[in-house]
Amino acid sequence: MNLMVSRDSELHLKNITNKRNMKIIVLILSSVKAQGNCDWKQWTNWSSCRPGPTPCAGAQTRIRFCNGPIACCNGKSTDYRTCITPEPACQRTVCSKWSNCCPSDDVYLQQRTCSRLGSGDNGTPEQRKCSVDEPWNEWSQCSVSCGTGVQIRIVFYKYAELFYTF
Repeated sequence: MNLMVSRDSELHLKNITNKRNMKIIVLILSSVKAQGNCDWKQWTNWSSCRPGPTPCAGAQTRIRFCNGPIACCNGKSTDYRTCITPEPACQRTVCSKWSNCCPSDDVYLQQRTCSRLGSGDNGTPEQRKCSVDEPWNEWSQCSVSCGTGVQIRIVFYKYAELFYTF
């Protein structure tokens, strides 16, 4: 009969005599407390993103090794996290259209929301200042020839669907 014993176990043979003076050979396999360091080594780098069951969603793994016998290290040796697969379509960012230019603290701003495909997030809001497409137009002629009248001039803002008159 062949016996295999791991490094962290010890094999003992004992001769025992029972009440009837019969010799019995007892084989005892006992665990021995591991000697040395039972700490984990550093985690490996995350693996590349492997495709999962849904488009653009994948998984990454990383592992770590025990400095001593695996039985003496507490915790898990493998870690998992979700990721966006490297397919070009999955790396694209989709953004809503820029809003109309709206006044905000004496500045005209536009807003939109952007999110990466397959990320499942609600998107990240972005803002930008509206830029003037052209310089101000000249003042119009006065609305009356005598007395108090009105003059106007116009500026056009880039990306705006409306123009503002001041």
